[in-house]
Amino acid sequence: MQEEKKFKICMLGSSGVGKTSIMRRFLDGTFDSNQDVTLGALYLLKMHEFEGETYQMHLWDTAGSEKYAPLANIYYRDAQVAILVYDITAKESFDTLKKWYEEVLTQGPEDIVFAIVGNKADLARQREVDEFKVNIFAGQIGAINILTSAKDNQGVQELFQEICQKVKERDLFVKPEKNNRVLTPDEDEKAPSESKGRCC
Repeated sequence: MQEEKKFKICMLGSSGVGKTSIMRRFLDGTFDSNQDVTLGALYLLKMHEFEGETYQMHLWDTAGSEKYAPLANIYYRDAQVAILVYDITAKESFDTLKKWYEEVLTQGPEDIVFAIVGNKADLARQREVDEFKVNIFAGQIGAINILTSAKDNQGVQELFQEICQKVKERDLFVKPEKNNRVLTPDEDEKAPSESKGRCC
């Protein structure tokens, strides 16, 4: 019997950049302009076909609010992938990614795959983030670098295809004996997992 290929993805970034919208677009092809703001964390499971194999992707969407920031390491500490999301129309959201990168680098797995994602590409005329600086940062840390629009379904599938390729190349799939511990946090360590409020 072929071993299931599983891995964990953690999405990090400021509140309102569209992390949940990217996940929803990838999981079920939908977009909600009134998407609830995530409080604590949101967990979703995706079975994804890649190069003739089925990958079990465990996705954790963390809250971007400062008050939940100290809890984020519960979710990324055993992740195989960290997706750092910024809003191309909000410069401060990109500046925040450097803090997230340093935190994951020091507290997360040493072989974790990083992806830098500029969301809301449909608002290109309102861009505040210097694309050249993004390219330099992504190049320096060896990260996947891609623009997405959860609204227009741009770049989302390509993002997760690149992630699958990186995980496969590095053979980062979760080993069977670690499934329960790695893919979901222990019950007594879970942060609140709910969604309230509204996000653009």
